[in-house]
Amino acid sequence: MATRKTLFKKYLQVSMSIVLISFLLLGTMLLFFISQYWQNDKNELLRRNAESISALTQKSLVEDADTGTYYISNRYVLQGFLSTFSDSSNADIFITDVQGKTLLCSEGGNCIHTQQSIPDKIMKDVLNNGFVSTSNLVGIYPYSHFTVGVPVTSESGVQVGAVFTSTNALYLTSFRNDV
Repeated sequence: MATRKTLFKKYLQVSMSIVLISFLLLGTMLLFFISQYWQNDKNELLRRNAESISALTQKSLVEDADTGTYYISNRYVLQGFLSTFSDSSNADIFITDVQGKTLLCSEGGNCIHTQQSIPDKIMKDVLNNGFVSTSNLVGIYPYSHFTVGVPVTSESGVQVGAVFTSTNALYLTSFRNDV
């Protein structure tokens, strides 16, 4: 009789261990896949917003006939759109010229994006095929951010700048902790 209780306990321990390990593995996999989905969804939202702002910027561009350079004609109207998009998506949005200098920002005139230019390598990536990154954007942000950049092209096809949308990556960490 003593061996049956011992054998029963061993089977029970093994079965409970298998169930516990299975739950832990499934929970870890679920957390990983949900986090990946959330990150991809956030990047897609940032990309769509950047493309919308790029299209609005294109409509606001005016070419100087003497110099051939482009400038934004309706800065205040576009600033309002940037602020609205920024508030609704909980993201920073800023527009740069092709050299990476910030021209307009959702935070207004005195923002962290005007303190330094976007490096040439990032600008080349944006202008060639877009830019997606999870970083502090070369020291612009104190924390890691999801950042998406898309080119701004004039109606004649000239690339005149870029739109960047960026949101704090700590939201993903907070999301993981909540799950």
